[in-house]
Amino acid sequence: MSYRRKINTFSMAIILSCAVLISACGYSIRRAPAVTEVRIGNIKNLTFEPALQDTFILALERELTRLGVRVDRSAGHVIKGKITQVKVKGTAEENNVIVQYEVSISGDFWIITPEGKKVNLKGRDNFIVSFSGSGTLERLMSSKEGALEKALINLAVDIASDIAANRGVPDEPDEPDEPEDAGEEGEKSERVREAQ
Repeated sequence: MSYRRKINTFSMAIILSCAVLISACGYSIRRAPAVTEVRIGNIKNLTFEPALQDTFILALERELTRLGVRVDRSAGHVIKGKITQVKVKGTAEENNVIVQYEVSISGDFWIITPEGKKVNLKGRDNFIVSFSGSGTLERLMSSKEGALEKALINLAVDIASDIAANRGVPDEPDEPDEPEDAGEEGEKSERVREAQ
């Protein structure tokens, strides 16, 4: 084997080794986010669980920042949405006592572009987290709160990923609002033109 061939083989081995080491450490090459700057608008909580929107907004800000999307009050893109449902149901029973629960959470979220176009975000609409229900009532409530927080974080991660990757689902183009009774309005405007 020639000297030149040995150097090429050695160089290729080093490059492959570096690539394997870098990928094993968790480093990866990512694209720049599709949307670089957003504002978090009104997030409504339509459930009976208090302050879910606050936990969701904090998790969403954290995840957007992690993905390289800047959260700024003056940004042109605005995230809006609503947390629509929280369900808690028993999934396992022992001696006629529920010992395992599951909390599920769902919502609808969208982003308003600087041009005013509403784009629905595709994020999964239901996040389910299980938690243990054995022990005291305080422990049960604490476990439920932890599960709710984890479900909200999962929801925020999914929504932030959709925004960074531009995986929204465009709505139909907005048409101008017409008066409720267009016929009557049309007649009035025609009469006004005739009078002039």
